[in-house]
Amino acid sequence: MDGVSFLPAPFTIEPVARPRFDSLSASLMLSTAGTATPISLIGKGFSSWSALLAPTVALQCWFGSTVSSTVAIVSDTIMTVVPPTLGGACVSTTVPITLRVSTIGTAAPAGLEWVVPTGLQFGYRCFNVSSIQPTHVSAFADPSAQLTVTGSGLPPAAVQCVFTHAATAVQLAVTGRVVSSTQVVCSAPSLAPGNVTVTVQISSGDGTWLVAPNLSPITVEFVGPMVLTALSRTRSVYRGGSELEIFGSFSPFLSSVVTAPASAVTFLCLFGDLQPTAAVFTNVTRSSVKCTIPAYSLSTVNSGVSAVSVRVLASDSWQTYISMGAHGQQMMFYFEPEITVTRVYPGAGMVFFCILPMFYLRAGRQLELTAQ
Repeated sequence: MDGVSFLPAPFTIEPVARPRFDSLSASLMLSTAGTATPISLIGKGFSSWSALLAPTVALQCWFGSTVSSTVAIVSDTIMTVVPPTLGGACVSTTVPITLRVSTIGTAAPAGLEWVVPTGLQFGYRCFNVSSIQPTHVSAFADPSAQLTVTGSGLPPAAVQCVFTHAATAVQLAVTGRVVSSTQVVCSAPSLAPGNVTVTVQISSGDGTWLVAPNLSPITVEFVGPMVLTALSRTRSVYRGGSELEIFGSFSPFLSSVVTAPASAVTFLCLFGDLQPTAAVFTNVTRSSVKCTIPAYSLSTVNSGVSAVSVRVLASDSWQTYISMGAHGQQMMFYFEPEITVTRVYPGAGMVFFCILPMFYLRAGRQLELTAQ
């Protein structure tokens, strides 16, 4: 009879309708996991089986050729089971789920069994992550900063990197991209300076996530910016060429980012959008850098004073770091036109020059000076 099964003695001869199995609450787990989380078989008609269960009748749930340690009927539509583990074996496989009702003990003939295929399948996956590059990124980073996580057995599924700040416990999940079975790429989120642990989660396809085991601790340091405190001068003529010394707090930044040798990081001075110039540390305490002031293109000059922000840029093979002024304020630098002397007359013009308002000196006026 379609949809009806008769249980052999000592079961009742009354027909028992076969339950309907629709789906699983989760369909994947790590094959290397030592313990498993209970999952739910979702369907209809489970209540009719409750009357069958007795000390001499057992209900088992098999995953392939391995039996689950726990199975329970919760309601007419839900049955919970604990998937068996694979003893730490690193394999990726999919197995069918089968229910078996059988006689046990001595009160009835043992070994009688009713096998009920569910039509559902459960998957075991083996993957892990082992390292990340870079190991330092700029705090409050631009999302374009990319982190590459290396591992093995990574499936072509939806993936996310989860960043957990060690000090603040702030946790951010960032959507990533599986490049290959050995690499995942994620953008660095905006986090405060400090150490951050990174885990990779792979979607099981049914709303749950599998956390890839870390073969070793994966930590990224979010590095605070270099802080600039003062400039040796704040003005230059448009043609540039002079030297500028920039003072600031570079040592904490360098101790985080730079391992020996210090030349692993390149430093540049940035004057607005002008061409960067090389920055050189002036002393062993690394309390200041010196650089050459670039020329301010005359094509951008109207007249008067032009203001630009001054920053220091540091760059290694993986990441670019930008400085900031104290208290988050910009360090401003001003380009001025040169004073042009076109003619000198005999007379009292030197006195006139001494009292000339600074407005004329800064506004690019052409002066005619006299001298006695």
